[in-house]
Amino acid sequence: MTTEERKLFRLHVGGLPPNISAEDIRTRFRHFGDVCNVEILLEKFPVGEQRQCRGFAFFSLLSTDSLLDRFLTTYNGCSWRGRKLHISIAQPDFELRRQKELTESL
Repeated sequence: MTTEERKLFRLHVGGLPPNISAEDIRTRFRHFGDVCNVEILLEKFPVGEQRQCRGFAFFSLLSTDSLLDRFLTTYNGCSWRGRKLHISIAQPDFELRRQKELTESL
């Protein structure tokens, strides 16, 4: 039996409720690897005293390829706290994509 190498995957999760915390995300997704670097995107202006989640976040998952596939199959499209989650592998930001395209075209 071969052991798969664990890798760090950066993931995007949408459909989050406004009052979600980084700890909620860690607790929910920890069964498929180590959840780290949780970045919840917040509204620019506070509602009441706190800024709320804009409905999506990014996080890193230290896991294997096969566990990542099972993770995406399990959680993408599932319901959590009355909302439907949309989870995918995060795309690099615009500048990183642009640099990659430029170096590949040379």
